[in-house]
Amino acid sequence: MRLWKRLAILGIIVLVIGIFVASFSSISTQQYIPVTVSRGTPENPAVSANFSAGQLFDLYISPGATWAEDPLLDEEYPTRYVWVNVTDPTGKLVRIEYAFGRFDSQFAIYVINQLDDNGSILRSFEPSSFKIRGNVTGTYTVLLWQILPPPHDWFSAFDMRRLDLDIEYPNASLLPVGAVILVCGIIIMMLAWLNPWKKQKERNPTRRKSASR
Repeated sequence: MRLWKRLAILGIIVLVIGIFVASFSSISTQQYIPVTVSRGTPENPAVSANFSAGQLFDLYISPGATWAEDPLLDEEYPTRYVWVNVTDPTGKLVRIEYAFGRFDSQFAIYVINQLDDNGSILRSFEPSSFKIRGNVTGTYTVLLWQILPPPHDWFSAFDMRRLDLDIEYPNASLLPVGAVILVCGIIIMMLAWLNPWKKQKERNPTRRKSASR
């Protein structure tokens, strides 16, 4: 195979590699960063804050020191339930149930349920995926109104948190690398297109014919 054809194939390969590497730089990762905007206390177990329509927030509830022990959870009450009411600016009420229990040698939330007016479960959520979306702009209020079985101590923390979306590009450094590879591929393709070696071979027979005369 002639050298210029080899260069053309090499240039195409380098171009493809450059495009492939550069494309990885646009891959993004998204995560929500919680920012505490209101904190409840045992004396006032209520939190409130202003949110825009479509904005996300959640509630961080940390169990009290003796929730796993006092009173002892038995077969009748293997879970300690925390009920909160979420009221939006229009007065609409949503009831949320946080279920605490033992798993992986810890005592923490293992499921979050949305309840209807009769206390029946409408939907269940994994704690890591639960978010509340504001439907209108205004003040949202959350009241923690009951814990069952009732513990001797209240929660360790009760926070309303705004969830800010954070977008990162972990492979952004690959963009200049991909650009350099692309430029190299273009240069190789140009060398193959200009084809100086082919032109040199075309001139050589003329010289040999002149020499023979």
